[in-house]
Amino acid sequence: MTLDEVCKAMDYINVTEEMRRFLKSKEPKLARLLVRFWGAQVDVIRYKDIERAILNGEISIEVFDQWYQDYSLFVDQNLKPLWESSIMAALDAVGRKKAGYQYAPGLKNIEHWTSLHAAEFVTNIAEGQRNTLNALIRNTTLTGDMTAYELSLAIRPTIGLTKPQTIANINYYKRLRKSGLSIRNARKKAANDALRQHRYRAKVIAENEIAVAYRSGEKIGIQDMQKQGLLKKVQKTWLTARDSGVCEICKKLNYQTVDFDRPFVYEGIEYWEDRGAHIRCRCGCLYREVMA
Repeated sequence: MTLDEVCKAMDYINVTEEMRRFLKSKEPKLARLLVRFWGAQVDVIRYKDIERAILNGEISIEVFDQWYQDYSLFVDQNLKPLWESSIMAALDAVGRKKAGYQYAPGLKNIEHWTSLHAAEFVTNIAEGQRNTLNALIRNTTLTGDMTAYELSLAIRPTIGLTKPQTIANINYYKRLRKSGLSIRNARKKAANDALRQHRYRAKVIAENEIAVAYRSGEKIGIQDMQKQGLLKKVQKTWLTARDSGVCEICKKLNYQTVDFDRPFVYEGIEYWEDRGAHIRCRCGCLYREVMA
């Protein structure tokens, strides 16, 4: 008996495979948009802004505000529509599993979720970018192994990368310089490596954001069914992607069953199905109505 047959026999609402198909179809476009966006940010940030930040010891509030506005606009134009379509796709998938269900858009749950998540996303990514560059600037200022001008050249292509990625890229640049390469050639090689890093990070963010929105749509659908009286008490079961990419935490959570309004727990840490166990989590959830 297949997993779907088992789930059907147990009266489960199982849409995890549909989530992964949806993710696979939508991730490439969002990843490309993110890479293009970071490229545009690099073009906007001026060398004198970075040099001033290096001399002052931190990114100015004006530059940070510009980043915040840029990310907010990107979210409004690209992420919000994708989040909404992910949630609606999940609601449609959940609805097909329960006869008589029709989502009630008057609840405004989608708009509420996207607004909260947008604020969280923009704040985290803009603050992360600022903190990363400030830490790099302070470290380089203390070591004195690069001039303000050279550091401003090296930093610019890393805009949008995580702290580990940025540090790795700058260290790569330093190794190239120590090997005898000119500033121009070292900068070119490091910039090419930064582009590779941007593509990887874009893929991670795209996969994570689509999966989180889709799983949130499933959760919204179950909650709406309960409000409509189509479901009463519901339990949920964690289900991994069942391949070699599953992490150890998710393996331990696999098949754990709890009440709908309770978190999954492993080694004292709580995990919620909509967020997943970690960034880029591909796990899903099975829902089943049980007797009270």
